[in-house]
Amino acid sequence: MLLLSVKNISEAHTVVAQAEHAIIDIKDPGSGSLGFAGDDDVNEIATVVGQTGKAFPISVAMGELRLFESSTSQRLDWDRIDYVKFGLSQCYPAQNNLQTDHPAEPQTDTDRWLRPLVNAFAQIPRRVKKVMVFYVDQVNLPTSLAMLRTAVSSPNIKISAVLVDTFDKSHGNAFAHWDPLACQSLFRLASVHGLTTVMAGSIDVQDLAASKFTGAEVIGVRGAVCVGRRDGNLSSDRLKRFINAYHRQFKIAKTWQSNEQCGVEAPLKSKADWPS
Repeated sequence: MLLLSVKNISEAHTVVAQAEHAIIDIKDPGSGSLGFAGDDDVNEIATVVGQTGKAFPISVAMGELRLFESSTSQRLDWDRIDYVKFGLSQCYPAQNNLQTDHPAEPQTDTDRWLRPLVNAFAQIPRRVKKVMVFYVDQVNLPTSLAMLRTAVSSPNIKISAVLVDTFDKSHGNAFAHWDPLACQSLFRLASVHGLTTVMAGSIDVQDLAASKFTGAEVIGVRGAVCVGRRDGNLSSDRLKRFINAYHRQFKIAKTWQSNEQCGVEAPLKSKADWPS
């Protein structure tokens, strides 16, 4: 499935017209990776999508966790929202070091990330699914694995999905920071715990093969279907091309998954085998 980010009602209409099945992700791309679009815009877009009579789940980007104000959640029409996510910029464990392969100790640094996340999610109705975000340009794989284990074992928080993304869009896409095998490792742990896995972070058509190899169930896209940068307007033509490319690649990925289920090794085992 695709997670397609929109910033206004017009773009939401375009997604509904072009995509048979997708999650509509409401955000303000001009305000950061997970920029909050504002309560009025979120409510209006969610209402319009609901009035189409089509089953498009709604996801809302709430901005960065460190900037969250609880009053924001009180103004949203949660009956129309299915998923919610906060960015964890500057919230990852202090010991995390992108230059090493050693994990930080999130169990001893929960005041920095887990407690604020628990408090923020507590402001949101239980029926709304909560997404845990890993900015791969800010956190390494071992620390991410440790954080996820801590989160799923905590009695105070219920995570429904894991999202791989990037915070700073000017320094390459997600695969410039983590290779597909690293993303696959995080997603495999998430899958063990029954979590939905989402691959995002400036994913373009040429990244679809690698994205599917990670095992992601959902592919998030914004910039690849816009005119100009990710904060430009969504293009109907680019969206159509991306959806067609996604469906072509999905058939290939389904073949790989079938091979794995039958005990046949997946075709990608090292960097040299990554899809191009």
